[in-house]
Amino acid sequence: MHHVASTTEQDSNEESTAVVTNSTDLNDADVESQRAPPPSQSDAEIDGLTVNQSLHTLLTESGKGRVLETETLDELSVVELQQQVDALAQSQESTEQAGTVRLRLATLLSNQAQVYTNALQCSDELCAVMISDLSREHVSAALNELTRDEMLSNATSGGYLRIVEQEGTYYGVFVGVIDDGRTFGIR
Repeated sequence: MHHVASTTEQDSNEESTAVVTNSTDLNDADVESQRAPPPSQSDAEIDGLTVNQSLHTLLTESGKGRVLETETLDELSVVELQQQVDALAQSQESTEQAGTVRLRLATLLSNQAQVYTNALQCSDELCAVMISDLSREHVSAALNELTRDEMLSNATSGGYLRIVEQEGTYYGVFVGVIDDGRTFGIR
């Protein structure tokens, strides 16, 4: 990993976060454990993003290219993360690149029989996945499979990974930024 997001301690669930800018393994040395806040089903605003808004609001333009604002993703509960992934279905997916990435993600996850795919959605700018299993190792291995895939690496500029434990179940989140030739960064 090139960048590990900062972590804080709360009091109910275990969590790991990593930001990826290329294909490398996600392992315990690359992420820090932390406690996650309990899930919330409200539409409360978290750092400017409500659960009714899209992940697209976190992909901003800067003078040097596109930037994925990951701090807000670090604050979302499991329920809110799933809502954000599901909300991508309402966005347009018209580019061939987005369709290719979606198909590749679906293929890679179908080969991961040990994990359940909770959600998989793409738009022209982002693809996001939420997976789950009772084993952290299974979730981590599935996320590693995504980050190591050459086709997926070539089609995305980088992205965000997160593992959250809630009530004995581990949830893995992948948000990939579809490569459009522009410079990409993480904040």
